[in-house]
Amino acid sequence: MSTLKVETFVLGPFQTNSYLLIDPATSETVIVDPAADDQRMIKRLEGLKPKMIVQTHGHVDHCVGSSSLARRFGIPIAMHELDVPLYKSIPQQIQAFMGGAVRPEMFDLVTPEILLNEGDEIAVGSITAKVIHLPGHSPGGIALYFQGDPGKLFCGDTLFADGVGRTDLWGGSWPTLLSSIRNKIFTLPGQTVVYSGHGPDTTVAREIKCFAY
Repeated sequence: MSTLKVETFVLGPFQTNSYLLIDPATSETVIVDPAADDQRMIKRLEGLKPKMIVQTHGHVDHCVGSSSLARRFGIPIAMHELDVPLYKSIPQQIQAFMGGAVRPEMFDLVTPEILLNEGDEIAVGSITAKVIHLPGHSPGGIALYFQGDPGKLFCGDTLFADGVGRTDLWGGSWPTLLSSIRNKIFTLPGQTVVYSGHGPDTTVAREIKCFAY
């Protein structure tokens, strides 16, 4: 059985971690949170077999490159249904940060075709991930969890090395975020590698030990 290969691209003004999840045996690839229409990522994808784009949530810093990549490679966008309204508000989110420099009519977003829920499975070639619903940073935040030794968790902005996601943005809830972390992430095996939306990788065990909330 193949072992998942992870390639990280740090993109955009918010230094967002965008991931290519690759099955080395088949070159099938799932793109997680494409934060920009990045030529390095495009060149890499041209040598692979892109399958879909998975959005861990609908905030603008994780979605800017999604529509252009979906069109270029003819692949669907997948996300939790509760974050679709947030995703569709990307032009308004950008306006909130950049004011009149960006107008809503400048964006032609690709509508997510695949709506994910807790317990759904996503295959990357012969490798399968389970979807974990992690509300708190946003209503429809999700993670992809690949079992293994160690396992791998791609959790967007829910949990970082030495920190947690903000809840003062669109759709955030502090109590819900803490519940997601304690009840859904901290119950995973300690050696699980956590791939966050920003910053370095960490492990579940390390974050349990350092958790200050």
